[in-house]
Amino acid sequence: MSQASTSINPMRPSEQDGFAYEVSQSTSIGGRSQGERSISQQQKSELNASFHTPSTPGGQLKLDYSEQSQNYNFHQIKDAASSDVNLAYGDGRLVKATLHQSASQSTRVMSYAMGKLVSDTVTPVQQAFQRDLLSALAPYLSGDPGRTEDERESQRKQSMTSLSEQVLLKGYPDPADGRWSLGKATAALV
Repeated sequence: MSQASTSINPMRPSEQDGFAYEVSQSTSIGGRSQGERSISQQQKSELNASFHTPSTPGGQLKLDYSEQSQNYNFHQIKDAASSDVNLAYGDGRLVKATLHQSASQSTRVMSYAMGKLVSDTVTPVQQAFQRDLLSALAPYLSGDPGRTEDERESQRKQSMTSLSEQVLLKGYPDPADGRWSLGKATAALV
């Protein structure tokens, strides 16, 4: 999804207002059989945006060739996130389940007064973590042998729903929030 870039400042036509957002997901399955299967899933998102704002809150942005009009801020934002999940089965059992999530954001603000650059600030933010999911997934794989088949099936569906709700890319991945990203790869656990 993107918006055509426009140049609204005749004094600096290189400053383009616009945005572009791209998101993708890919899943690959390998192995000779279901019992010896490997599954990997990658999700990615990327946002690039740039825009002008008045230098004073509530002010009007009316850029022309006069110096008096050249009081503004120009923002450039680059935002990216990724989530990688890898599952592996051996002898029909899950032997590997890992998650790696990362996110980065860079915000640049250039401030102009009477057409002169008075500040240029770049604020980078990066976060990443990796988690071993085997212990977290163990209860969902084994179920409770003391329950009926219908109860185990209901428990399995609730567990998969709970995992699926936590699969989305995160702008700020936090290993302390207890959430993971599994996406459609959870189908392999069914």
